[in-house]
Amino acid sequence: MPLVQIDLERSLAERLGERIGDGIHQALVDALEMDSADRFQIFRTHAPQEIVFDPA
Repeated sequence: MPLVQIDLERSLAERLGERIGDGIHQALVDALEMDSADRFQIFRTHAPQEIVFDPA
């Protein structure tokens, strides 16, 4: 069972978290032929200032 950990800005997780999780799961099923019933995801939400990245 693969474990997927997803870090998202809190408001994004609230709006799209389920769709993002579904998309990641479907990609694993398609690419790795993983059993579609085998889903283990952890979402960690953060305030906007807690995620720092270079947008380029």
